[in-house]
Amino acid sequence: MASIVGAVVRYYYQKYIGSKLEMFKLENINAQTNLEVVSDTLRKMICTYAWTKEGESNVCHFDYQGAHFSIELTDNDPFTQLSLYYIHLVSLEDINVVRAVCNKYSSTKNPFKVVYSVNQEHHGAAVHILSSLLLNEVNAHELLTKVMAQMFEMRRLVVAEIESETQKARSVDCADYEVATVEWGGELELLHELEIDRQPAVFSHHEAAAHPVITPRALLATMFGITDSHIDSLSAWTNDETHIHMGEDDDIANFPLSALLIADGKFVHSWVGVELTYHDDSGDGVSHNLGIHLDSEMTTPSVLYYRVTLTLMPVFVPPVVSPVLLPKPGDCHTFVAGYELVPTKQQTDAINYQWHEAREKFKSGGESQLTATQRVLAHCEQPDLAQYIYLGRQRYLERRFFDALSPLGAAYERYAARYDQMGADERRSYYEVCYLLGSCYYHLRRFEIAHFYLFQTLSINNLIYTMQYVNCMVSMGNCDALRFIDSSLANLKRSMDMGSLNSNCLNFYYFLQRRKVEFLLSAHRVDEAEQLLHTMLDGNPNSDFAIERLAEIQKEKEKL
Repeated sequence: MASIVGAVVRYYYQKYIGSKLEMFKLENINAQTNLEVVSDTLRKMICTYAWTKEGESNVCHFDYQGAHFSIELTDNDPFTQLSLYYIHLVSLEDINVVRAVCNKYSSTKNPFKVVYSVNQEHHGAAVHILSSLLLNEVNAHELLTKVMAQMFEMRRLVVAEIESETQKARSVDCADYEVATVEWGGELELLHELEIDRQPAVFSHHEAAAHPVITPRALLATMFGITDSHIDSLSAWTNDETHIHMGEDDDIANFPLSALLIADGKFVHSWVGVELTYHDDSGDGVSHNLGIHLDSEMTTPSVLYYRVTLTLMPVFVPPVVSPVLLPKPGDCHTFVAGYELVPTKQQTDAINYQWHEAREKFKSGGESQLTATQRVLAHCEQPDLAQYIYLGRQRYLERRFFDALSPLGAAYERYAARYDQMGADERRSYYEVCYLLGSCYYHLRRFEIAHFYLFQTLSINNLIYTMQYVNCMVSMGNCDALRFIDSSLANLKRSMDMGSLNSNCLNFYYFLQRRKVEFLLSAHRVDEAEQLLHTMLDGNPNSDFAIERLAEIQKEKEKL
């Protein structure tokens, strides 16, 4: 009896279910089956449609709820491409805005792709929405109607953003709105990260293949402030159990650590562990151990990326040595480094071209056509100074803070030596270099050095520079931080009461409030911080911040 029932079940499974499952297999979906499914679905939706042959593809054009769609089928491709054409037309003058918006909405997380095409007839750009679908006779009707409804909503969002950003772009003194927005947005994002990040920073360092700079001496000096060290030995081991040892007779201090991981322009090991033994000649005279771990991460045609992790090991303290003199054990830093494969001359030629182009535009009265980086380049009289500033600024925006120190430091020395002879344009470039240098040192947690450079920028009343200076003082626990913040808040409050505060200054006011809270909490002045947070709850843009911080304070109190 059981065998008979089983046979019946298998029969009906194969007849009614198995056959249905077959159509879901990708090898059974092709251009012809898709054509039949699409045609049948559009007939059920009562849409007028027409098929045309365009190259190797079959394209179906149809109208739905007043909009023109097309579906493209390609041989040997189970997917169909649904397109909503001409959702918006703009002038070619605004094509940079269109490009920026299309890039934003065409991220990998978005199921839709927003693209544009140049329309020669109307001397403009047309915007379209695309989506790839996997259709079958079961899901086609529901999936098509759902996706087209989502496309209508996407059209509304994209058109609204293009119109809004076009108005903003026309008020920006720069021809390439996308570049200007990326540079400005990048700086704001870095500032915001420094404001909210209360953990050790992860930063980036880049070394040129011909001039490697990630050496034990450079790491000790930059990351731990140890500038007068004697390195006794270096021991390294790799993932394939290769062991390397270097003693006092070797030039360990200037040894390029990337050579342990990379040879002939490629990774030769997955990871390398290094133990470095050294003495700080200017300090305690005690032997220290620094653990260094190198991990290969990613390979591109121009750069090999690897991660460097540094850990300062605890040491035995002789009774005659004060623990105050010792570096803090357990200090740990991690950053991504890059070994460049692009020849130095090729990189230099590319920067020189941009420098000459910026200079020509500036001399011909086209300063409004320059990006922020190009504007700084245009004020450089010498090509080597332009090289320093370009590399330093670009590496900063790319979060390669360690690598930016060398070119920015060289530019600072050139400017500082002739500060009294500089004109207004050159001085603006000088303050930009001070800001970038200070910001790099800030990200590397060398707050005292960062303060030195950022303090010099206060005289020109640049909000971005001042915000970075405030970040630095708060992170340092500088006793002047609270006085500076309170004074700035009082001045801004007076302007606010008179109704003369613009949106940027208003954002700065709320930024200072948040920074004051963080300073008070770090100084264990919890009651004052709570009082300020409660004033930020009602109708204040900082209300979410206040709720989060008050909740954290309450949790800490419950632990006591």
